[in-house]
Amino acid sequence: MVSDGLSNISIKYRLPLLIGTLLFVVIGACTWASYRAVRESAQEAGSERLQNLSQQLAGLLQQSANGIATKTATAANDPAIRAFVKSPASEPRADVEKLLQQFLAPTDANSIGVELWNAESGRIFSAPGSIPLGDLATEFQHCASEPFKTIGTIRRVNGIVGFPAVAAVKDDNGKVIGYLVRWRRLATNTDSRQQMTKLLGTSAVLYLGNNSNDVWTDLENVVSRPAVDLRQLSNVSAYDRPGSGAVVGLARPIAGTPWSILIEFPEDVVQKPVNSFLKRILLVGSIVFVFGVAGAFALSRNITKPLHELTETATAISCGDESRIVDVQQKDELGQLANAFNAMVEKVRDSQHELERKVQERTMLLEEANRRLETLSNSNALKRTLAEKERTDALEALRSTERQLLQSQKLEAVGRLAGGISHDFNNLLTVILGYSDITLRQMSEEHPLRRNLEQIVTASERAS
Repeated sequence: MVSDGLSNISIKYRLPLLIGTLLFVVIGACTWASYRAVRESAQEAGSERLQNLSQQLAGLLQQSANGIATKTATAANDPAIRAFVKSPASEPRADVEKLLQQFLAPTDANSIGVELWNAESGRIFSAPGSIPLGDLATEFQHCASEPFKTIGTIRRVNGIVGFPAVAAVKDDNGKVIGYLVRWRRLATNTDSRQQMTKLLGTSAVLYLGNNSNDVWTDLENVVSRPAVDLRQLSNVSAYDRPGSGAVVGLARPIAGTPWSILIEFPEDVVQKPVNSFLKRILLVGSIVFVFGVAGAFALSRNITKPLHELTETATAISCGDESRIVDVQQKDELGQLANAFNAMVEKVRDSQHELERKVQERTMLLEEANRRLETLSNSNALKRTLAEKERTDALEALRSTERQLLQSQKLEAVGRLAGGISHDFNNLLTVILGYSDITLRQMSEEHPLRRNLEQIVTASERAS
């Protein structure tokens, strides 16, 4: 049914339809392939950026945490601290307070408090004041062996997001007799945030959380945990964050700490250049498609207009108008066909003139015979009667011969016309069949346009 429908469409519209379909398929395939390639490149660039940023920030935070833990361990092994932990009642408290002042505000702007713990009796010193800062059983357990220092988990400390840095206090024999605990907030100052924003970019968000996935913070406030398992975030993952929509994130553990760093980008930031590229390529593809279809219509008109003129001229000649010729100025196959058609019309016209000349000669001979018969008829009535009868019979025979000769000449002219048109049109069909056959041989069986070409071959064979 599709083949019948296409065969009923004029060539004037069939060729643009075919070319338009080909253009649509090619432009659509190229657009989709380009979009996929650009999208994959953008995702790779975003993933690489996340990898680099997370690695750099994890390294910086690791260095910072190691520095805090090392400084805490150095202070924990000060003789004054060691002596105070051994005997808090006999040692002067002022010396310890002076030594630990470096870990308190305003010297340390991020300090929440400092504590000293005795391994047996519990907390023996707290500054500023006696403030319950949290359970440290896990941190003390980590400090009981090498390297005798650790960074604790992130938690809420008196409404502030902070963490403990713990170092063991050892006696002269290396036995752990107590612990120095520095409570510090995670919030950074304005300069540090500006530097971090430059490093991350305004669209990225940094989160810090425990490896246990229980507490996450944006360095100011506690935030909701990621919507996916932290182990899945070891690779670049896409997920939804409440209040932020679709994001792309990557988590990386910070060595030497129980923390992990998480960097997120809004997914639309990654997709924005891809969508912009898609809009541009769709615009270019639409322009190419419009110009392609317009060119197909121009090409179709260049082919169908001479054929239409040939048809009209042939129809006029068949109706008796032998003065008509085909006015085609092209120099291609259609122009050659028009020239051959005009030459054939000239031959038919010459043949008609020759036929008329022969008829006139026969008429003159007939008139001469009539005059002779009239002369003979004067001799006697019988001769006149016979002559009249012979003249009538001869005239009738001559007219019959004239009609037969005229009909024969017309049939001959029509035969030459039909043969010339058939020969020249068959040349065009041979070219169409040849190129269609070559294209079919090059196409795969699954090609979407193979059926259209097979229908063109079938229609051309029928026309031939």
